Amino acid sequence: MIGETGIYHNEDNLQCRQLCSEFIAGPWKDLTLDEITVTPIEDGLSNRIYACTNLKLTSSKQSGLTANIPAKLVVRLHGSSFVGDQGDMIVVSMDALPLIGEKLYQKGFAPKIYGVFKEGRIERYIEEYHFQNRS
Repeated sequence: MIGETGIYHNEDNLQCRQLCSEFIAGPWKDLTLDEITVTPIEDGLSNRIYACTNLKLTSSKQSGLTANIPAKLVVRLHGSSFVGDQGDMIVVSMDALPLIGEKLYQKGFAPKIYGVFKEGRIERYIEEYHFQNRS
């Protein structure tokens, strides 16, 4: 359920907070619900995708101290209401997905993967940008 502030509050919110704390640690460790926002990204058909923002890192005071630690991450949980818990649209082995993602990252085609777990992965959030139409 999305609250008045647009923040997603449910089991996935708690799971995202726990996963970020476990895999990223440092400033992501032991965040309270007031220090992290979890916002659903609606484009995933076979996954539930969430943008997670560490509000402590977005403050100007901490941003310079943690240049190598992202303030925003993507948590991708396998399965969705569209395809079910197993993600029936998957055509490759679930074990192969992180390896493919890492190879794509090394070649500059995908975001950095920070953590892989049975139900999904955590990766760098890439801010959207729009291509300019040259006429």
